[in-house]
Amino acid sequence: MIFHQLGSASPGNMNRPMVERPERSTRAKGQRGNEGESSDMPTAVSNIDNIQPHKVQWKKRSEELQSRINELEEENALLKQQLEQRPSANQG
Repeated sequence: MIFHQLGSASPGNMNRPMVERPERSTRAKGQRGNEGESSDMPTAVSNIDNIQPHKVQWKKRSEELQSRINELEEENALLKQQLEQRPSANQG
């Protein structure tokens, strides 16, 4: 284990406790977790196959939300038009 002092090395932090932290692996990123497991790892094709149903669901949800937005925009325009046609209380 390696001991690290919390915070920076400024004089005000000299009283901070030392914390025990595990040593980091010296293996390269490309070697981590790849020891004899290459056949068990999912391929890009299987990842795409797993994502495809979710893509269809999100596309359907997006279309539903866009339809609702269009309805609300039409209602908003109608309400604005009604408000503009309403006689003003200040004109009386």
